Amino acid sequence: ARRHHFAHRPGEGEHDAETGPETLWHLSAKDVLGRWAATHPDLASWTLHLDDTPITLPDGWRRPDVLAVSPDGVKVAFEVQYSALTGTDWKARHDFYAKAGVVDIWLFAHHGPQWRPATTRQLRRAELVWRDPDWAATVQLSGLHQTMLRHGVIPLWLDPTTQTIGTATTRVHPANTSPGERLWEDSAYTLPPRRTFRACHVAADALQQCEVDLEAGELLTPARREQREEHQRLEQDEQAARDRASRHEERLQAEWDRHQQQEQRRKDAERAAAEARQQIPLKEQFPPLFRQDPPPAKPPWWKFWPRRT
Repeated sequence: ARRHHFAHRPGEGEHDAETGPETLWHLSAKDVLGRWAATHPDLASWTLHLDDTPITLPDGWRRPDVLAVSPDGVKVAFEVQYSALTGTDWKARHDFYAKAGVVDIWLFAHHGPQWRPATTRQLRRAELVWRDPDWAATVQLSGLHQTMLRHGVIPLWLDPTTQTIGTATTRVHPANTSPGERLWEDSAYTLPPRRTFRACHVAADALQQCEVDLEAGELLTPARREQREEHQRLEQDEQAARDRASRHEERLQAEWDRHQQQEQRRKDAERAAAEARQQIPLKEQFPPLFRQDPPPAKPPWWKFWPRRT
């Protein structure tokens, strides 16, 4: 029996054994990315290739899902990853694109092995306590995502049905809290998750609001713009805290120096007084010790005779 189904044309769109068969979700994600890139003002003059142009190097080749080529030869590769992938394999592919001079942007599926909701235990961690109501979900960060964070790449997720991009984000405090200290929500910062985090929040933004940052080599979402602003605010606050600590240290040092000077003046005064006393003769310093009083008068001899009664 025959029924309607998706299929590539003969000799086109075939995937190797490493990536596995292509799914409808993957085809839809590539179509959404292709239409977004074709209508984006910054990529209007670029040439787009959907899964049909391999990038070849002497040690191998890669065929990105969507490849955008600028008139001056700049290449941006979009990789939509729906199947499981290890951090080692991602690092090898990332290094391959870097060696080929291609900016690679990775987008993960909004379901499956790349999208696992955070556990109740993870939700109680300090980095996940504060949450924006507008954030879409809270998911686990796999070893692949942590590898990306170690190399400065922020994980992104793509939902082709709603055409939204999810950005890994957290709202944390830069310093550890001391016992009994209460930190307010206003003092937290919206930042990318650290490489040691096992879970993060996902901030969803419309794909049409995103743009390609060639200098940073990433897809710049509104959430990433906010993270950059928050990171700049964090640096300013940390610099202000360092300045306050430096001024406080200078005040303490000035007080210590003043105390040392007072102590030194007191010691100098005592030493000068001791030296001045040494110049004074002992007779003048201690007159009673050198006073020569006459001996007392001796009573008459009859005073000692007993009186007759």
